[in-house]
Amino acid sequence: MERRKPLKLRNSLLELCIVVGVDEDTGLEPSRASIKQTSSLTEGNYNPFTIGAVWGEGASFPYAETSIPIDGYSAYDEGSVIIASPIKGSSAPKNVLTKRRRSSLLQGGVSAAKSPNLPISAEEINGLPPFCLPDLCNVFEKRPLPHCHSFVMTDLLGIHKFAICLTYYRKFFALSNGEVGHFMLFSESVPHSKECYVPNCICYISNFPYFTLLKECLSYLSIASLLPDTSSQLRDLLLKTIPKLAFIPVPLPGTIPIAFSFYGQKHVVYPSLLNRPFCDVDLHHPFVLFSIDDILTIVTCILTEQRLVFMASDYALLTPIMECFFTYIQPFVWRPTYVPVLSSIMIDLLSAPGTFAMGCHSKFSDNVSEESEGLVVVNLDLGSVSVCPSLKVPEIPRFAAKIFKARFENIPKPFDLQYSRPTLSPNDERTARREHRDKLNSHIRAAFVELLAVLFQRVNEFCSFGRSPHFRKAAFLQSWKKHRPFYSMVCSSDMFGVFCQNRLRRKLDFFNEELEKLSKSSKSYDTTDSGPASLSSPLASLGSKKRASKKISGDFEVFATTEEILQTKDLCLESERHVSDEQILEADVDLTDGTQSYDEWFEKASSILDASLSMKTKAGCRYVKAIIFLARGEREKALEQFQAIAKECSPVYPEKLAQQIQGKEEGERPHIVSENIPRRDMSEYEFGRYAKAMNIVTDNEAVSRLWNCLTTQPNLTSQTLKTFVEIWKEITNLGCSIELPASLELDNVNEEVLLVSPLVRDSYGQGRLVLSQRRLLVLHGSVYSQISFLNEIAAMENITSPFLFSLGQEGLKVSFKDSSKAPYVVCLKESTNTWKEYITEMEAALSYADEHRDPSVVGSAGNNIIAAHALLQCQQDPNFLATLGLISPIESNLQPPSSLLIYQFKKSQLPDTTSSALDRRLYPAGEAERETIECLLYTKPKNEGESGKLWCGMGSSGALFVCDVDAWTFDFPINVAKNRIYFLEEYEGEIWVGSVDGNVYVLDSNSGRPLSTLPNHDESAISGITLATLNDQVTIWTSSFDGKLICWNPKTRDVLREIQIPKSRKVRSLISTGEWLWTSDKKKMLAIDVSDPKKHEIRNFAIDFPPEAPLTIDCLAKAPNEQIWCSWSGSDVCKLSLWCSKTQTCILVRNFKEFRGLTCMTICNKELWIGGREGQLLVIDWETTADKRILQEAHPAGVRSLCTMQGGLVASGSTSSDGYIAIWKKATQ
Repeated sequence: MERRKPLKLRNSLLELCIVVGVDEDTGLEPSRASIKQTSSLTEGNYNPFTIGAVWGEGASFPYAETSIPIDGYSAYDEGSVIIASPIKGSSAPKNVLTKRRRSSLLQGGVSAAKSPNLPISAEEINGLPPFCLPDLCNVFEKRPLPHCHSFVMTDLLGIHKFAICLTYYRKFFALSNGEVGHFMLFSESVPHSKECYVPNCICYISNFPYFTLLKECLSYLSIASLLPDTSSQLRDLLLKTIPKLAFIPVPLPGTIPIAFSFYGQKHVVYPSLLNRPFCDVDLHHPFVLFSIDDILTIVTCILTEQRLVFMASDYALLTPIMECFFTYIQPFVWRPTYVPVLSSIMIDLLSAPGTFAMGCHSKFSDNVSEESEGLVVVNLDLGSVSVCPSLKVPEIPRFAAKIFKARFENIPKPFDLQYSRPTLSPNDERTARREHRDKLNSHIRAAFVELLAVLFQRVNEFCSFGRSPHFRKAAFLQSWKKHRPFYSMVCSSDMFGVFCQNRLRRKLDFFNEELEKLSKSSKSYDTTDSGPASLSSPLASLGSKKRASKKISGDFEVFATTEEILQTKDLCLESERHVSDEQILEADVDLTDGTQSYDEWFEKASSILDASLSMKTKAGCRYVKAIIFLARGEREKALEQFQAIAKECSPVYPEKLAQQIQGKEEGERPHIVSENIPRRDMSEYEFGRYAKAMNIVTDNEAVSRLWNCLTTQPNLTSQTLKTFVEIWKEITNLGCSIELPASLELDNVNEEVLLVSPLVRDSYGQGRLVLSQRRLLVLHGSVYSQISFLNEIAAMENITSPFLFSLGQEGLKVSFKDSSKAPYVVCLKESTNTWKEYITEMEAALSYADEHRDPSVVGSAGNNIIAAHALLQCQQDPNFLATLGLISPIESNLQPPSSLLIYQFKKSQLPDTTSSALDRRLYPAGEAERETIECLLYTKPKNEGESGKLWCGMGSSGALFVCDVDAWTFDFPINVAKNRIYFLEEYEGEIWVGSVDGNVYVLDSNSGRPLSTLPNHDESAISGITLATLNDQVTIWTSSFDGKLICWNPKTRDVLREIQIPKSRKVRSLISTGEWLWTSDKKKMLAIDVSDPKKHEIRNFAIDFPPEAPLTIDCLAKAPNEQIWCSWSGSDVCKLSLWCSKTQTCILVRNFKEFRGLTCMTICNKELWIGGREGQLLVIDWETTADKRILQEAHPAGVRSLCTMQGGLVASGSTSSDGYIAIWKKATQ
């Protein structure tokens, strides 16, 4: 029987399981942290080892000496379980040190084997033992009881992984191997051995904070006496259970729970609430340990980003308590260093600089005292908070503290203090405890949301939205004169900056909704510190009144969120009626039965989906089916499930995941291509894709020049590219690390630092020259000073000044257009000419960008300068020259780095008429990846404060890019069609999309989510979409190249009528004039009478052109006076005809010899805009038919699409050689 390939499930409950400790294969090795080596077995500390790692698709046991047959483990295939091979010719127990060097996860284990990829890196796994066993390995004469603790891992991107550990003790017999402090371990007694107990830690690692659930699963191994005593039993347990836990999906937020059985014990994975992070800790525990005043002090220290140390005599307390405090401050997110458990060998990290939150054992209190300067020490044993006096942490404003304290006057008692409660069965006890915990958590979270809302509800008042969103910090602080110390310190924190960015981006989360509700509430908070007026909050009775809840299943309640409390009781009851007892997804499979479980999950989800009437239930089941499809590699089917979720229950639609899948379905976008250097040599085409993906250079000309700077051969070697990229990254990272002070920030402009010089001498002393995209600055010590804006520089010249520089050294003198400003002189030595070229290039790029209204030029020039500087450093690197077989760059035929500086040599000028009309240029797909703009559609804002949207249908990708016309920024592309998008039309909040793939797609105009796919055109390319109004009934007509016309009911999307044009030849364009539809059939115009729903009439209209100059129809446009404009193109001439739709006669024909073709048309006020095949734009008065202006060189290549926007603006889209949209202003009167 063919073995099934292991599957990787997205969003699985368990990511990885590792086993840390010692066994007979590792022996006991004394740790370096031991004070002294001793021959006593139980007095020393020993190094823990990662003796096993098991995940859904593979496993590794690097110290095991016996092979494991995989026939008994159905989850794995050949090669996915890696066992270390024994040392040949050795039968006696191995020397521990020799074995450790030979076999580890890093050297001889997973990373060196051809096995499925680990969920986390091998380096991270080898760093886990100190966290799993914080006190290292201690040996005991009697078996201690098992115990649990948890910790949190954070990667370089700030992404958390959550770990739950169960430590138990195995019986071994220890025998010294001859070295002091080293012992071998045996599972059975041998002569002169001593019985002992050593720790083994089983650690579950998850991407989701299901602390309680995973702890229950681990703890049941101890309760049921399933903890193995031998290594083979341990491996057998892990290989059977971990693949099944790794294939339990985490439910979609806001939908239904998922249940599973683990050794007969039922467990439920509950979903998080919508727009709210998941919480699986007891939020009331800090209130047991600390007073409310101390809790507010700790929260203040977190909000102001102090250096915090939590201490406890039990490691198990640290992570849950710290997680509670970070839950309290949501939506603020702690981004500095976070290490909730410091082991004994990591305690020196307390002296690390910077902001952090760390946890350690109370026995290290002396170490903490030594480093107490600048620390906030939170002692969980004593329930105390010690703030270093030098920190001067302000108090939280009293008005907010009063409100917060009032919420806890009637807080429910902890579950264990309710002695009047009768004793229940174990399962009922678990359910009652969980319900009570959720009740307490809801109460506490609501109180903290209100606290933060009261503190920061005025933030939105000082957020300036629009084209250049920003937060007016100075005005905000000025409004809080009495509480300025608190707000000033909070506003300086990183988390407040992120919080403001989310507000400016109008991120819709639970907190933003709460702020909106508070702003609309007629009740206000008293922000003075006198009187209890603050108790007028809508949440004042939260603690005393019974909360409404939503039944999800027979043994669980999800309590209403803060937002729902503010709503009416009837609305809450209405929501409750939409949830039925069926809303729990439970496959009838025990994870210990040795069978694959995903089939059962799939079947159960399908059966519930067929029987359920609840939209949330259907969405939850479709999500499970979708991620199983993804695990099987069936992305099309997964996308169908996601689209069904969007149509049936859009609030729970997993938009981010669906967008990721859609992007991969249509091909990875360049900016998310792997940054890994290819191991093989690259062609110029492959190098171009890599360089654009890494954002080294962005346009084709720069790619070609960079290639010529790196090689003269047909292929570029991997080593050459690696050396260049490493140097390029160093330069880029240095620039990114520079943060200009607020006093130097530019309003309404995004500015990046490009280059930073070594230490140089200038007129004011020693410092570093800094070149940004718009300015030249100097850094003296830690103080930045602006030298000048680049466009204010008048001249630069090389000088040698004996008064400033050493003899023979060269410097740069910068003169300014403002003659009253003294020149700036700096000694750059041999880098003088180089920096002069860089400044000249950036100045030229700014001028070019301003003239062409193309801000992308600034970024492109900056990239070219960084690449040129990296090339210059490469030529001074012997390793780089060695990859080219050179000793000196003079020997090579490579182009010089200065060849990348191209804008200072670009002299092209736009015609005055074009330059004055051009407002800006936009690149929907990015400058690096240019696509044809096939069609454009502008949708007006529906409510005050909203922005209009410009919808861009792309050529090759079939994607829609949506531009916010206030900020002129594009959202994530919406992958709609399988091929080019030809037409767009709007109707009552919906966007109708016509594609070459023959489908009509209907999208929601607010979210861009797909609503329907209409395949009725039988895969013939859609050639037109138009709105038609007849007898006060609005319909939508679509046409395809094969001559098929379909009339749709836009509300129900039902087909009302179909018309087939006989003998049609590529029907294109579609216009409605009431009773008539106008279209074209290559060489003639067609008018179709649709006034009678049962029959139709087709009339043909043509113009007699000379047979030696045949013309074909390109496009149609309708003027407000119901006249039809039609463009005709030939080999060397084009014509424009005007038709009266009422008389159906041609009233005008105009010749355009200067145009080779007219490709598209649109009406803007009284102007008819016409796009030319060679990039021109013709503007005529549609009433008088007189020419108004011709915009030459509007696009370097052809104009492909046009649309009219609000305010008299016109947008034009070009072909893929340009790939940009030009926004044009109306002519000045």
